[in-house]
Amino acid sequence: MRVDVPLAKAYLLLNHGPVTLVSSRAGERSNLMAASWAMPLDFDPPKVAVVIDRSTLTRELVDASREFALNIPSRALADATLGLGSISGRSRDKWADFRLTAMPADRIGVPFDRQRNEALRGVDRMNSLLLLLGENAERFTAAERESLCTEKNAEYVRIIERVTPQHLLPGARELLENLRASGIPVVVASSSKNARQVLERLGILPLLKAVVDGNDVAAAKPAPDLFLLAAQKLGIAPDACIVVEDAQAGVVAAHAGGMRCIGIGPLERVGKAECVVGSVAEINLPMLVSLNGR
Repeated sequence: MRVDVPLAKAYLLLNHGPVTLVSSRAGERSNLMAASWAMPLDFDPPKVAVVIDRSTLTRELVDASREFALNIPSRALADATLGLGSISGRSRDKWADFRLTAMPADRIGVPFDRQRNEALRGVDRMNSLLLLLGENAERFTAAERESLCTEKNAEYVRIIERVTPQHLLPGARELLENLRASGIPVVVASSSKNARQVLERLGILPLLKAVVDGNDVAAAKPAPDLFLLAAQKLGIAPDACIVVEDAQAGVVAAHAGGMRCIGIGPLERVGKAECVVGSVAEINLPMLVSLNGR
């Protein structure tokens, strides 16, 4: 059957590739937009064309910086991708609205992917940089590595300023409130030296007994020092404490300190924990009591 298609709509039949996300930045301004008109042009050197309307903020930023990143969103970002294409970055902070984060990793010529990112969980500032650099670490002097740490932290602090209580993982506040109502104290023990600032932005500091972070100990995870100091602040023996962790280094640190552990995430990352769940929302008081054996 032959169907007439208006020429103005004929592109819908040709543009069958994935919807992309175009991230851009110029100075202190940044934006993220959905773009359907993207296509490869050549193999070597690789070239790609993206249509970005002149009236958009993204086009303004790209014209100013002469660069942008083209991202292929996963299925998990389907709703966010639809939302990003429905509002303007001139009036809204899309990064904050959709809880997305930009990472300028390739600026230093070091590949960065999800696998490398997973390895950085729970690791302190300098060691996370060394893990990120990997075999490229020797390209940088000690002073350059320190400078990269400082720059990376400055970018992280800038991102923290966009954090709100809405960024709490589902079930986190409810769990903390239930523990508080049951008289069970909670300490956050984080390798990050910015932990207190993040917790303050999330609005959960009043629900905590104390905060222990990278400023308080010399040895970060996987050493047990953070957790042992947390137990000391609680006035509780380490073997009576339960650690909730989403990082392999954290699980190792918990066991090194003689504590039981609930791991959040895939088995390949936290499978050595005594109990493994998929999310914070799955953790409840009976689970903690059972794990503690009391």
